[in-house]
Amino acid sequence: MTEKKDNDPMRHVSLYPLTAIRVFREAVKENSFTGAASRLNVTQSAVSQRIKQIEEHIGSPLFLRQKHKLTLTEEGRFLYEASDEALESIARAVNGIISGNIAHRIVFGVLASFASKWLIPRLNRFYACEPSIQMTIRSVNHTIDVEHENAELAVVNLPSPPVAPSLSWQLLWREQLFAVCSPAYLEHIDKPLREPADLRHHTLLHDETEVSSSRNLNWKTWLQHTDAADTVDLRWGHFFTQSDLALQAAVEGQGIALARSSLVMEDMRQQRLVDPFDFKINADSSCYVYGLKSTWDIPKIVQLRRWLGNEAAADYQLLEK
Repeated sequence: MTEKKDNDPMRHVSLYPLTAIRVFREAVKENSFTGAASRLNVTQSAVSQRIKQIEEHIGSPLFLRQKHKLTLTEEGRFLYEASDEALESIARAVNGIISGNIAHRIVFGVLASFASKWLIPRLNRFYACEPSIQMTIRSVNHTIDVEHENAELAVVNLPSPPVAPSLSWQLLWREQLFAVCSPAYLEHIDKPLREPADLRHHTLLHDETEVSSSRNLNWKTWLQHTDAADTVDLRWGHFFTQSDLALQAAVEGQGIALARSSLVMEDMRQQRLVDPFDFKINADSSCYVYGLKSTWDIPKIVQLRRWLGNEAAADYQLLEK
């Protein structure tokens, strides 16, 4: 009796989850297990274990492990290139299903602060314009990757646009930085707040994630454009792990926050926050909406992009007043 040959190409893949492949790919892109762990919000040991599972299964190492450096083996390079093609094929299939069977639903990826301070307050305006479209808001605390995460469109805040052969992008606005506080705060202070140097007498509200970030969206950057850079002690004040929390504290009259235009416009439009100095600087960062070229021009994506562009233009006009 001849042995039955197993021609199922998924037989070996099914022995370990496809999530392990994603871990492997992040380790390659970050060139470190530590970087991959940070990107995926897991421990370094979890990344190492996933890589080890793949290596044990295929019987070959994927990396040459050197101090402070990872180098792909021939097998690792082959797997990385093959997974690129496979994941792109899966993405095309999923996007085809979404655009064909769920023609009026969009999975929209945004940062949590942007969702709470910009998007959610104006969603009624979107649904009034586009009543046939439904959105699933995917709120995250990292820059969303539409190529490898479940999102058809995303808004990102970056120094330059997300450029890749498979991506399309649209500039929404260039960030501006300025100080904000509540009108009630101005009414009840006992020390003046007429110029930036006066900040040394007031409570600063800090976004802790931006204090030492390379994006330079922080008080230090703003103060460097004033004559008060050496007079304000940035070690003091209240610190928050998300920028929307710092802005809400400002709304509640707890101090003065540094705002960026992508997050504060609705609060200013409703006069919950004001700029006490009327002094803005251009930041080294911009907001972009981006997505896959394969779905960029389908009607529902075009409608959402158009609405985002119109809202951004209205915000810009408010800033220029």
